Amino acid sequence: MQIHKIINTLVTGLLLSLAVASVYAAGPGVNVTANAPSLTEQAAVILDDSVITAKVKGALIVDPEVAAMKINVVTKRGVVVLTGDVPDNNKGDYLIKLVATIEGVKVVQNQLHVKPG
Repeated sequence: MQIHKIINTLVTGLLLSLAVASVYAAGPGVNVTANAPSLTEQAAVILDDSVITAKVKGALIVDPEVAAMKINVVTKRGVVVLTGDVPDNNKGDYLIKLVATIEGVKVVQNQLHVKPG
């Protein structure tokens, strides 16, 4: 369990650093309109999504039911998209339920493919 916390902390830190760096990389040449979200708001969304992705990946790594599967995780505004191959529908359903329990996840989109093993 301790390794789980360490992995989550490391992944979260890395993703937070990358998200902040990407916002600053946009530089002062970014045009902002009255209705567009501020850079701070954009950074907050990126950070939130990065943290959710890190939590999901951490949960998948430590779960013995799915640790061996190669599942891709993409998060945008709290919507988590899962792609990859699962051995059967039951494993796919298990993954979706597991991810749906993670704090910050609003919706789980299933783009998993059943590929018997």
